[in-house]
Amino acid sequence: MGFVMEGELSTLEWDDTKMDFVRGEASSGVVVPFVVSIENRIVSYQLFSDLVRQTTVTSNLQALLNNEGTHHWAVRAISLRRTLDEWLESVSLVSSFSFRLTYPNPGWDGREKIEDLMKSLKSENLHIGGRGAENRTIETDSDWFAQAMLHMRDGYGSVSVTGPEKDTGAESRYRETKDGGVVPVIDRVPAEEGTYEVSAQELSEAQTRRHFLSHPDDMVELSSPEGMEDDDHDDNEDRI
Repeated sequence: MGFVMEGELSTLEWDDTKMDFVRGEASSGVVVPFVVSIENRIVSYQLFSDLVRQTTVTSNLQALLNNEGTHHWAVRAISLRRTLDEWLESVSLVSSFSFRLTYPNPGWDGREKIEDLMKSLKSENLHIGGRGAENRTIETDSDWFAQAMLHMRDGYGSVSVTGPEKDTGAESRYRETKDGGVVPVIDRVPAEEGTYEVSAQELSEAQTRRHFLSHPDDMVELSSPEGMEDDDHDDNEDRI
């Protein structure tokens, strides 16, 4: 699933003569290792940075399932419900933020800084983003941040915040709208040396050890995985 330039990546492809997968150059696509839990209807799959993104996997898998035509399948990304305070407890600092705000109806109570900016710009929509200096955290308790959060929580926008996880140092991304906050379900495991592929065993274990399987009330199906394809990771580590 997904497309790359010829000769860019060595991967697996199906050989009709041998009736088996063989390793070679990917002329038109990348094989994505995945495991399906029939009981839970959950798919665990590998993402490749800058090659295969989440929307590539979910959209193509959905199209494949619907190809037969008898049933209609929907494939959605899963996230876990979290509050901003809960997410802040899981990261060592806040690296970046991105607000997308819209003009309110009817008022601006408690949001004078946002009001002044939008009115002075005569803007119906506003995108405010920032990144902290190295090893410095964004001040989420500042007046600007607090007023932007209040504006968003009143139903006039969304926010995305990133920071390194305390346990792994890997980037974590938190998103919130008026409907609440979520973090994506991502596990980070070592890729097989030389192939950058995650083994079937690791994919299977990811489905059984994840918190969301034992606490299904935390799960949120995202109808729009906006921004998730922007997550970065190290070359020797793959996200599933």
